[in-house]
Amino acid sequence: MSAAWRERDFSLTVGAQQLNWGRMDILRITDVINPVDQRDLFFEEMPEAKRALWMANLEWQHGPHTLQFVVTPQVPVDRLPDRLAGLPVSLSKPGSSFAHATWAARYGFEAQGWNGDIVAVRGWQATPSLRQVADATGQRLQGAVLRQHSLGVSADRPLGPTVLRVESVYAKLAQADAASDLGFNPRRMASIGAGLDIRAAEWFLAGQVVVQHDSGRTGPPDDRAFVSMIVQRKWLQDRLSVRGVLIQQARSGSAWSSLQTAYELSSNQVLRVQCDWFKGNPTEAFGSRRQSSRISAALVHRL
Repeated sequence: MSAAWRERDFSLTVGAQQLNWGRMDILRITDVINPVDQRDLFFEEMPEAKRALWMANLEWQHGPHTLQFVVTPQVPVDRLPDRLAGLPVSLSKPGSSFAHATWAARYGFEAQGWNGDIVAVRGWQATPSLRQVADATGQRLQGAVLRQHSLGVSADRPLGPTVLRVESVYAKLAQADAASDLGFNPRRMASIGAGLDIRAAEWFLAGQVVVQHDSGRTGPPDDRAFVSMIVQRKWLQDRLSVRGVLIQQARSGSAWSSLQTAYELSSNQVLRVQCDWFKGNPTEAFGSRRQSSRISAALVHRL
């Protein structure tokens, strides 16, 4: 639900919107404006899992140069499962207001065969920080949404039938008023990722590596590396497709793997069968979702 105005090189869109910034397929680095539905994040494509926000979006485009400014009064918060690692999840967050608004800017450019973006955000980390607490009701995971100031770069370059992708971001995280009594320390996070897409006839292969450094937590800095791969093949003039996805945390072995088959019955109906498997320690990124492993079948009807 939005309204748009366009005049020459300028456009202004006001209403519920979804931004698609960044170039990583699975782990988001600079694509941090819209929150996602983590209850079904792994069972949907990223555009389906994203949640729209009410925002004003002003964009100027001239040749290879783009300037985009965005402001939203909503505090973006991922929709979390009711339980993680066997514990109930509760969340503390500030209310939506212009005092808590997210401001973001993107500059797009082309140089030496590269398509690039520089992204600056003064807003929130949509994925809540969680810590285990205990009170009279028992143990639970208490979450808080932290303020985020970040600067990132995202770029890709075609190399014949392949595409090279690179992306990085540096962010400072701090407590908001709603989290001030929960004991979350100010943190600094840095992420860098690189990927390669390869197309060969009906085959599509993509591999990516993302490294994250998180300092400021209680204890030593948290360093993580994720390796992911996507393999896809299509037949029958793209009506039948098989897609395999694997993403693994390098040191721990925590992983999510998925195999999906889709058949297009008509222009607006798709039959989909999918198997998802999570493994790892309950305290790790994908191990906490072991109870979400499943086989599913769906008939998708697009209006």
